[in-house]
Amino acid sequence: MPAENVTAVLPLFNASLTHAVYLFMPHLEESHRVHRDLVANVDNTCFVDEDRIIALCHKIGCRFWQIPTSGMVAIDSFVASYGKVSLHGFNFFQGRKMHYFDETPMQLILSWLERTFTHDPACEKRYVERLIADGKASFVNPDDSPVPSPKLSRGDFGWLMTAWLWICRWSYFTNLGTKIPAGLVVRASRALHVLAFLVLCWTPFLIYCHMSLIPSLHKSPNGVMVWHALILLWITLPLIIVGHALLPAFPPSSFNVFLFVLFAVAFFHLFLVSIIHPTWLGTALFQMLLFLFEDLPAGAWMWCLLHVVRLQRHTCQQHQRASPLSGDDDVVIIGNAPTLTSGTALGPQIDRFPTVVRFNEFTVDPVEFSGSKTSFHFCSGRTLPSAKTSVLPHFNASLAHAVQLFMPRIEDTWEIYTRLTSTDVWFIDESRILSLHQKIGCRFWQVPSSGMLAIDAFRDRDVRLHGFNFFQSRRMHYFAETPLEQLLSWMESSLHSPREKNYVERLLKHGHVAFLSPPDDTDSESECEKKGGVRQRLPRLVNILLKDGLPSQFSV
Repeated sequence: MPAENVTAVLPLFNASLTHAVYLFMPHLEESHRVHRDLVANVDNTCFVDEDRIIALCHKIGCRFWQIPTSGMVAIDSFVASYGKVSLHGFNFFQGRKMHYFDETPMQLILSWLERTFTHDPACEKRYVERLIADGKASFVNPDDSPVPSPKLSRGDFGWLMTAWLWICRWSYFTNLGTKIPAGLVVRASRALHVLAFLVLCWTPFLIYCHMSLIPSLHKSPNGVMVWHALILLWITLPLIIVGHALLPAFPPSSFNVFLFVLFAVAFFHLFLVSIIHPTWLGTALFQMLLFLFEDLPAGAWMWCLLHVVRLQRHTCQQHQRASPLSGDDDVVIIGNAPTLTSGTALGPQIDRFPTVVRFNEFTVDPVEFSGSKTSFHFCSGRTLPSAKTSVLPHFNASLAHAVQLFMPRIEDTWEIYTRLTSTDVWFIDESRILSLHQKIGCRFWQVPSSGMLAIDAFRDRDVRLHGFNFFQSRRMHYFAETPLEQLLSWMESSLHSPREKNYVERLLKHGHVAFLSPPDDTDSESECEKKGGVRQRLPRLVNILLKDGLPSQFSV
């Protein structure tokens, strides 16, 4: 028990049932005395609340079976009370000897078990590094300061990590064809229901397919039709869908490669399926295809959905704090269109605004055109928040967008989740997204772009726009992109409605927004429509069906 005038703190009593019971173990014979002493000194004893420990678990990024160390609980408590703390004697269990004092063999075993299984020293070290970076903590002795945790490369893990990365990439790309597009018509709030379906229904069905259906497929009179149907679902349709989104981003010569692959798939359909279907080779190939195109993608979906559900529960806490988007300052919203770096350089004028909003993989180069100030960073699913003023506009847009937060870098899912739950990221509500969906008049598979959601979020302020061309040029952004980023950008642009331009024009007409500099073209009808190009006018009946007659996020 504590000495006189010393307050005893029990940091981990409320951490778990095991830690509560551990207060009276391993010396069960002294349980009554321990209880009596605690009751007698209740005014001199403090218990850390369970809610504070749970919140700290999210900040640090502990796994579900782990808890923070006593040191992390103390740091978190005093940072909350005093704003800044000084540290000494922390090495995050990086030495062979864990404590500066001698321990009995039993104490050594218990300390090793706690360090190995109960705590996560690497995550705790990164948490302290973030506190130091934010000016909330410092070390008394500069020699104590931890060296920033190096990022491990693929070579540090050898072929095993390389294989794991290939599996993650494959799982993502096979989901791109039909499964992620199917998630566009399901609300993000249905994530738990979809996860339950995949675990309780789809996984047993896949096991049944491997164990029973596929071995008997070569004897079935309809086996060839099953082959054709699944090859169509797994390869042909995804090839057409991804090709449709990818080809506009590349030179016309790439169309020849696409045609060659398409003809190869057609050749497989017409000639090879009937040959290999009745053979043992066909059965083995079908088992492999089912594993590659169903098992791995389903596993990726379940892994990502698990973190989506956990993140949704975490976001429920944001209703307890004021929205960072509220205020009355003037706002300038900077888009990423190529028009940002053409015309007059407005960088200094942009930096004079009290609030500057930017998107996704923005850069401030060239600074004379883009400015250097950033107040809010609206991030897409593939961009990690860069500051505490980050906003995730599309997490609640659809189930596909929620999962996209953890794709394509499935191997970094835990790191992404930890970073999101340890910062004050703001998530746009599902109800606001659906309301804007109706205002714009998006099709059932489309969602408002990040730019439209930003305009809607700041609609009560004086808003200026710059760097918007509504995806009307072949080049989509003013900065350079990798082929994968180009693919994702073009696929995302196909999910945004051309009616967004009409919506902004209505806002301009009523004085709700204004352009920082007059755009080159503000006609309501795009050039491709005038020339009878790619976007043709659909028959009235088809328009009605696409808007109202097919399943949408409003009904699923």
